[in-house]
Amino acid sequence: MRERLLIAALGVLMIGCGKQTVSSADCEESPTIAISMVELILNGQAYEGSCISATGYLSHHNPRLYLTKDHSLINDSLSSIYIVDRTEEGDVHQNCGDNYVTVTGRLVAISKISVGIDEIKSVFKYGEIEGSGYCYGNI
Repeated sequence: MRERLLIAALGVLMIGCGKQTVSSADCEESPTIAISMVELILNGQAYEGSCISATGYLSHHNPRLYLTKDHSLINDSLSSIYIVDRTEEGDVHQNCGDNYVTVTGRLVAISKISVGIDEIKSVFKYGEIEGSGYCYGNI
């Protein structure tokens, strides 16, 4: 019951964070849009090509940003978006995986019904044990 309330509260918080504009030196042509995972999952195609910032749970074993850690544990791909890690060693997932993170990059179409974050500029992790900070790139 407590987990359901926490997930519901997190969902409401994410919806409320919908379309805030944040400045970013990496997206000089257009501002970075801070967007909730719920909005990306439901209406991601509307933001295709935009520089975005999204917060969710990054899996270490799967190239996806999930709505929550619980969604990651059951591999609920419908509650996630794809993360395009173009680093040679998989640095984004190796350094940042299994944490809640905020990913900043360009939103791209992966298929007709799916979007992902490519051209990743930075990943900020919210660590419980190791502490918070940038684990990939830096704005």
